[in-house]
Amino acid sequence: MWVNFGPYHLARLSALRDVVDISAIEFASAQTQSGWKPQRATHSMAITTLSEGAYENQNTLNLCVAAWKAMSRIAPRVALVPGYSEGPAITAALWCLAHGATAVLMSDSTRPDWPRRRWREWLKRFLVRTLFKYALVAGKRSREYASILGVPAARAFRYYDVVDNDYFAAGTRALRLRQSAARYHLPQNYFLFVGRLIWEKNVSGLIESYAAYRKAGGHWELVLVGDGPLRTELMAAAEQCGQEATIHFKGFKNGDELLPYFAFAGCLIAPSAKDTWGLVVNEAMASGLPVLVSRNCGCSDDLVVEGENGSVFDPQDRGRLTALMAEMASCGDAERSRRGMRSLAIISEFSPSAFASEVKRILDLEAGRLPHPLSAETETEVGRQPH
Repeated sequence: MWVNFGPYHLARLSALRDVVDISAIEFASAQTQSGWKPQRATHSMAITTLSEGAYENQNTLNLCVAAWKAMSRIAPRVALVPGYSEGPAITAALWCLAHGATAVLMSDSTRPDWPRRRWREWLKRFLVRTLFKYALVAGKRSREYASILGVPAARAFRYYDVVDNDYFAAGTRALRLRQSAARYHLPQNYFLFVGRLIWEKNVSGLIESYAAYRKAGGHWELVLVGDGPLRTELMAAAEQCGQEATIHFKGFKNGDELLPYFAFAGCLIAPSAKDTWGLVVNEAMASGLPVLVSRNCGCSDDLVVEGENGSVFDPQDRGRLTALMAEMASCGDAERSRRGMRSLAIISEFSPSAFASEVKRILDLEAGRLPHPLSAETETEVGRQPH
């Protein structure tokens, strides 16, 4: 289940359907925060939608009641629940507790995401230990945080944050063979940013570093794909630094609209000040791009191999990012291609099929087809009953 199924979630559902018998529930038919427009017609998956309209406009109590009814109708043995902060998600986990089903926490949260208050962390630990038996996490940092909340590492399975790698790889490859950057009104050489124009994404810092790169003699341009409340402010910043002609604001793009931007970019930059993971990095790597990724992106520990497919930087160190941009632009097409191929190799491990395999492992554990990862003694220590 999820708040609103977008492209990422549909890819996971398709992979799951290949290995297990599944049902899908979304809390609402749209979500203002995401802005994506999933092409449901291309998917035959039957999805139960609890409420029409944007999730942010729904009555939480009504959604909780609808979630309980949907769970009772489907009667799952295992439920993949999106976190512990939304009412319908907690409702689904409570349904599992009341009916002897297994709730699996899906989370990419990491400890540095937000300032942590002791009472709130205590409440999270209580909820997680009481309601969830396993976790599906994104990577190293989210596994560590799940352990802090009470899910032992042996019960935390990876590959939660994945995208449809084949879609991006095949789509961008076809465009490179048949089209050109000029066909889509894109510069010949450019750095790419994809994301919402909000404070957390640190686009202002990216513009500052890029302006310094141009001042030092750099010739690549900067393409920003996305929209958000800071758009006007950021356009003013581009003009103020004299780069309004080389910084291109392309607005929000969805689905196939994104492919040309990945296809003809020289490098993706993910400069976030705060980001639990950063799925755009997955997309760029599946498109065969080298990446420059902020260390504040949760994916930086798992997806970036320094000097091989890109680099990790401190988002507050403007000079470091400027230097990395200059190095990336000057390293030559062959070297960038080599780094892009390394990205493809790394991201191949993080696929929807890998996610589905982890879910299948959980089902096999529950059915007794695999040895349990924790002894009864260890389970007792973390507040669980032996399976």
